[in-house]
Amino acid sequence: MKTLRTAKILRTAAVGALALAAALSGIQLGNAPNASAAGTKTLKTFTSAGTTSQYHVYAAGTGDPKGILFYLDGDGQWAFNHPTSPYALGGSKGIVAKARARGYITVVVKTPDRKGTATWWEDGAKNAKYFDALRRKVQAKYPKAEQVWLAGYSGGAEFLTESYLPRYPSAISHGGGAVLLGGGNAPYQKAKAFPKAKAAKFAMHWYTGTADTAKNSDAGFDAIGQAKAGKAWYAKRGFRTTSKYPAGVGHDLTGRFGGVIAAALDKNKP
Repeated sequence: MKTLRTAKILRTAAVGALALAAALSGIQLGNAPNASAAGTKTLKTFTSAGTTSQYHVYAAGTGDPKGILFYLDGDGQWAFNHPTSPYALGGSKGIVAKARARGYITVVVKTPDRKGTATWWEDGAKNAKYFDALRRKVQAKYPKAEQVWLAGYSGGAEFLTESYLPRYPSAISHGGGAVLLGGGNAPYQKAKAFPKAKAAKFAMHWYTGTADTAKNSDAGFDAIGQAKAGKAWYAKRGFRTTSKYPAGVGHDLTGRFGGVIAAALDKNKP
């Protein structure tokens, strides 16, 4: 049971940082997403088994896409609600531009959770079932996009490594990999078996700053400890794991997201 991970974590630790990022970028809190990028479909709605949420889709550019990048944000879903901000998704160095330059469709999914700060990791089983249904729907629409990458920040990273992959190991069957930023712990529940041959080809990269510690978190979230535990757990099960722990970097990764994900895509080209 997560005694330290409460809804307060990103309400205090990240939402304040995100608000600062928005202010620095000249974007005010509360702005609605827009469709300035070619091929963008904002606030598309998807319902599965009575659970409903939204997602954005950003085109890969011209020609057939090489793959699909799914991005899950941290608690509060700030980046999802402000997709044009250079904090994470927008701008020439953001996730969308970096993925598009590499021929990837970007799909940004909002957690179906509507309690408190809106998290991915709380009620992980229900959220995992929803996300897997959406992932399969999107992949079916783009059958030529062979590579599938999963990326998550903080609560999104925790969800992917703790809840989603352990429950849906078939998600690694399409090549690609996962990028976990600001966390990415080992599972709490018993995981299903991963196909060894697929795990050996699935790249997993952890990126968490050395200052992203319980001591520096208002709610005691030890992101660096969680990231290291997650990497060790997946490495033991045959995944191709790498990590980078930049010195002095805390939980605020403003402007870093696109570059980290781009580096992982470049290093693991099919």
